[in-house]
Amino acid sequence: MDLPTRRRGDGPAVRSATHVGTPAPAQRLPVGNFGSGPLCLFLEPLGSDYWLRPGETFIVVGTGGEGQFQVDSVPGEVSVHVLKGDVREVKVVDSATGWVLPPGHGRTTV
Repeated sequence: MDLPTRRRGDGPAVRSATHVGTPAPAQRLPVGNFGSGPLCLFLEPLGSDYWLRPGETFIVVGTGGEGQFQVDSVPGEVSVHVLKGDVREVKVVDSATGWVLPPGHGRTTV
């Protein structure tokens, strides 16, 4: 497939594919535990759980654009629903370390 050729300034010719759209900017939703006990963050619709200790903050990061997330909460639990984009592309990041967290992070067995 031949790509259209265009020039940038006086530099060499550059081959480029047809522009198909700008990707949505990353959406960042901080979730902090300001209580005295553990807080469970559920990522829906997958049902993945991430447990925050008091004082911890996690950041839910996605690329679904504006209005990607909806938040619901009850004591001890926060549910983040992914409304736009691919839920498998959404990551939960520890704000203190920058590490992407696996589902079940911080879960304790009884």
